[in-house]
Amino acid sequence: MIQPEWHGWMHHMYDETPDQINLEFKDRLETTPDSNAIYGNHVGAATFEPVHEQIDLTQYRSRGYKVGSLMTGPDEPDRFYKQPGHPLSPAADKGGRFQQRKELSEWEPTSSKP
Repeated sequence: MIQPEWHGWMHHMYDETPDQINLEFKDRLETTPDSNAIYGNHVGAATFEPVHEQIDLTQYRSRGYKVGSLMTGPDEPDRFYKQPGHPLSPAADKGGRFQQRKELSEWEPTSSKP
């Protein structure tokens, strides 16, 4: 890591090295031991424990019909997420994302009901 004093010389901002420059203000600079950090170290709130185990189900799919995979057997169902419009989704049997509601009906101009 390059020291901050050498930054200007390394990037050709000035020709003198830090040893050649007379920095009068360098002796006057003081740092304070006070800190406004929330935590005493860089780790932060390290006592967090997950509520449940998170399992990645993307690998739980079969490679083909009755073949299985490294994570599943040949007769196990696929456990990865399928959107409601997907033909293999459990919601597809119920109409998927385009479910028909019974209270809705097609409007006809001759009927008096709105």
